[in-house]
Amino acid sequence: MTLLVFAHSMEAAVFINKLKLKKENISLNSVYSGSEFILLVTGQGISNVISKLTNIITIYGKSILQIKNFGIAGRLDSRLKINKCYEISSVIMNDRKYMLGEAANGISCVTSNEAISNEAVAEKLLQTAQAVDMELWAVADVAASFKIPAGAVKLLSDDARQTIPLNEVIKNVKFYSDKLFDYFSRNI
Repeated sequence: MTLLVFAHSMEAAVFINKLKLKKENISLNSVYSGSEFILLVTGQGISNVISKLTNIITIYGKSILQIKNFGIAGRLDSRLKINKCYEISSVIMNDRKYMLGEAANGISCVTSNEAISNEAVAEKLLQTAQAVDMELWAVADVAASFKIPAGAVKLLSDDARQTIPLNEVIKNVKFYSDKLFDYFSRNI
């Protein structure tokens, strides 16, 4: 089975609906499953991903053959398009880098402990990667510790140099989920 990992339930909503996934009764986790996929909603941030992903891999064991992370990210490289999905080829945090899946032509991502909305910080991170998120490195780290192949697709929702009000992101989350599912259904 493929384990699909999302930070937020609203990002995962279209996947849950269109893949006809059913909620599992597993304590402390938002887990949905079907015949081919398990979907985990971790919550935002590195510590949530590490604890919840480790727990689910422990429960499902060897039935998880690969992990795919889907979600939104901030754009660092201005040559990339906002509201477009990109496969991620590598993720880095604190000088620890993971190569992901078979996305040799994908973009690079840096994981941050906090949302980035500052030009100086974004410019510094651009020296390392083309996009920034808050979870992918943890997904890659846990996957590597269990020796499970991992990949990721990120939709660039905004430019990391600008402050975007949270209500603006929430207003667009259905659009983001639709775009991510469209990419998934055509490419995965």
